[in-house]
Amino acid sequence: AAENGMSACKECVRGEYVAVQNATACVSCAAGSAAPHTGSTKCQDCVPGKFTSKEGQASCSPCDPGTFVDSNGATVCDLCAPGFATAELGSTACSPCARGTFAGEQAQTTCIDCTPGSFASSEASTQCTFCAAGKIASRSRSDTCTDCGSNRYAGRGAATCGYCIAGKVLAESRGFCRRCAATEYFLQNTETCEPCGDGEYAAPSATSEADCTAITEESQVKVRVFADFEKVPGDGVAASVPALQSAALDEVVVEDSGAQMLILEVHSAPDR
Repeated sequence: AAENGMSACKECVRGEYVAVQNATACVSCAAGSAAPHTGSTKCQDCVPGKFTSKEGQASCSPCDPGTFVDSNGATVCDLCAPGFATAELGSTACSPCARGTFAGEQAQTTCIDCTPGSFASSEASTQCTFCAAGKIASRSRSDTCTDCGSNRYAGRGAATCGYCIAGKVLAESRGFCRRCAATEYFLQNTETCEPCGDGEYAAPSATSEADCTAITEESQVKVRVFADFEKVPGDGVAASVPALQSAALDEVVVEDSGAQMLILEVHSAPDR
């Protein structure tokens, strides 16, 4: 009750405080702090994982998933960096993505598994990497690629290896199988392309040196030229093309050092 004509003192409401006696007004808690009870004499700093961005708050709010704060008195939460994530409310730190997963942007709540044909070899990856030609990742969440082995091919970003069929050998890139060149024959015992003698060529069906035939000035020889086409997920088709290939022409006529006329049969892509 009031005495001597003076009003009774009032308690400060939640979100406000007063720290001295005989105060005439309460003070709002600063951003980054809160007063959860009435009649507070001080405000409490927000603990790690919580924040207040406005004055006069009765409680601190937890950081949203994908964000965190690791200090007291926060007025805002920080975003998880690429390669990190958190799915929890009130996080004090973001967790690095495990090997085989990635987070490509800020403020991610979960890490994404690498798809088959790609991998992430380290923690906190921001992207997955396609397996190189000749290697595969057959499952999701791979942290490495596996070599296809002898006489098996795989294009860049492949999930499975393929076998070279009879009459074809593994290309140098290991991304596809090729036929023997016009100056080579296919040796079945070793499944390799072997060279004909100088100035000789072989038909596609040649399987021994005896099948090689001399090139003469009167003869016209079809020389097979192959491009290495490899399927790249997300990028369409990428091509590595030999210098003699011309995609614009069905046949190209050139003259070699021996003055023989050769007709080059240009192939747009190898048939595996």
